[in-house]
Amino acid sequence: MLLTSRIVRAARPRERRYVLADEDEHSMSLHVMPRGSKWWRFRYRFQHAERMISLGVYPGVNLATARLLHADARGLLARDIDPSADRKEKCAASAHTFEVVARQWLKLLQPRVANGQLAADTVEDATRILERDIFPALGTRSIWSALYRRLTASLHAPYICPAVSPRETLLILPPPGSAPRSLHARDPRTDAFHTQGA
Repeated sequence: MLLTSRIVRAARPRERRYVLADEDEHSMSLHVMPRGSKWWRFRYRFQHAERMISLGVYPGVNLATARLLHADARGLLARDIDPSADRKEKCAASAHTFEVVARQWLKLLQPRVANGQLAADTVEDATRILERDIFPALGTRSIWSALYRRLTASLHAPYICPAVSPRETLLILPPPGSAPRSLHARDPRTDAFHTQGA
């Protein structure tokens, strides 16, 4: 059946989960759960295997939006791209942007501010510089890009935040499946970076 906004809105929970399929050979459907939540799902085949992804939860994702997301996923399939794998790659990339990692570093400084080892003004200055000058240019870049690798070779914590000791550790999140690495700031005695866990 062709779903309408009225049908979706009127769907009530039952004792067991049930499915309302929307046109297109039942590939997009609304799953109504016993507790009342309504999930949009897209069932598809990729490389001879049946798969399913979520398109969102109603009413946050309405019928029109679910159909657009469904069309996008079908477009990926037409280009021989698995929508589920594509979504995971995009999520992983957004979790490892320069801005995300820099904000995590700023959070790591908060305990030092709380116990008086670091002035709050210093962290505020670093935050302001990052937000004003660096995030607009580099915030959305993956930390694994060649540009970021070149920048980490020339930048280190004391340049951004002089009160941070030269041995301060900046945890760089690893790519999925690899071991964590800690990149230490440049040691003033040897003028070299020290890497652990590589």
